[in-house]
Amino acid sequence: MKCLIDLGSGQYQVLEPQPSDYTTCMQLVVSPSELQNGVMHLTAAEGVQISLAIGLLWAIAAAFRVVIHMLKERNGDSNEAI
Repeated sequence: MKCLIDLGSGQYQVLEPQPSDYTTCMQLVVSPSELQNGVMHLTAAEGVQISLAIGLLWAIAAAFRVVIHMLKERNGDSNEAI
């Protein structure tokens, strides 16, 4: 990554030496080789693992919703729709 500073009127200059904290940069320029480890370059197995984790999270949320609904019915507060 290259850190750029704003010189005004749409001109930027590469900051030398590069800072260790990139939050101080006005703009960052990233090389294509640095982007290859992004989300779009997942293997099929990694995609399946993420999908299963999301599905499990949804299943747990649905189970909690059913339990809450059952507890509300038991207490006589069943006037709310699911």
